[in-house]
Amino acid sequence: MVSLPYDEAGVNGESLTSFLRNRNKVGTSGREYLIRMLQVAERSKVKGYEVAEELVGTGQRRRGGKIVDCGSYLHFRHYVGLDDCRLLRANFCREYKLCVLCGARRGGRLVSSYLERMSEVLGSRANLRLWNLTLTVRDGPDLVERFSVLENAFGVLLDRSRDYRKKGRGASAFNVVHGGVRSFEVKRGKGSGVWHPHVHALLLVDGELDRERLLREWALLVGQDEGSTYAAHTNRGHGFKFCGPVGLRPRRGEVDASVIGAFLECFKYCVKFGDMPAMDIVSAWRVLRFRRLVQSWGVLWGVEVPDIADEALEGDYEWMDLFFRWCRGEYRLFEVDSSGTSESA
Repeated sequence: MVSLPYDEAGVNGESLTSFLRNRNKVGTSGREYLIRMLQVAERSKVKGYEVAEELVGTGQRRRGGKIVDCGSYLHFRHYVGLDDCRLLRANFCREYKLCVLCGARRGGRLVSSYLERMSEVLGSRANLRLWNLTLTVRDGPDLVERFSVLENAFGVLLDRSRDYRKKGRGASAFNVVHGGVRSFEVKRGKGSGVWHPHVHALLLVDGELDRERLLREWALLVGQDEGSTYAAHTNRGHGFKFCGPVGLRPRRGEVDASVIGAFLECFKYCVKFGDMPAMDIVSAWRVLRFRRLVQSWGVLWGVEVPDIADEALEGDYEWMDLFFRWCRGEYRLFEVDSSGTSESA
């Protein structure tokens, strides 16, 4: 792993850490965001070289080149008075199923967008409650077959729920689900060493989700025993802390850590970049490249996810731009611009 040059030459021989601290312009919050994003980008560059080599070996030379170039320059803007740091520009490859950096940025956008939309819906519909659900299928060596079983089975649950909402008929544990969002994830099973696809879902439920009924229904859909699935829900007293008497409503704009954890679990990388060798990442991509891994429905349908680059703030704020370039195996700060305001940007 390449280490970040926090105490090596940054600008005019001054280290990055010293530059940020001595200028008193980037506060603790801004500095932590900046360093965290540089660390993610660094991991992406290191893994990206391995993934690109695998892609080139399978004839995907152009896509491999995009992975190698991704994150080679990063443009951060820090708003001095607000201690708000943002990644405004970068040469993103946007290969979310192959790239650590773009996958992480995409996951963050999904979390913020759906958390905002979820809060709006729950604040206006007191009868709904949030459930966090994970469903699995038995591990297997054939990812195409295992993923198809998982995708088709969950699709049947959604079809049954829609039929009940529109036609008032059909028996399913999902009849009480008024909407939600699901995300497929693929990794190697810890014990089996073969493919372990599963689906995370955040559901808006009117009443109670019958766990035992769902397990029986899922077992029939995927052709296996009930013990390989599980469901967990958030209730009053844990999970969503900003809840009303029955439903879940924002209170003082605070979000409980366990709620953030549920959203992060749902929208993290579709493949486990850190745990998988490049060969497995590319193999998973060949299966998943045309698959829709994140889908919303019902009262959560239509959520717009913004671009993975941050937006500049509007207004008259003093800002400082920091430009980083990937050079000889590390990120180096090569230019600083602190002469502008947001209105002149």
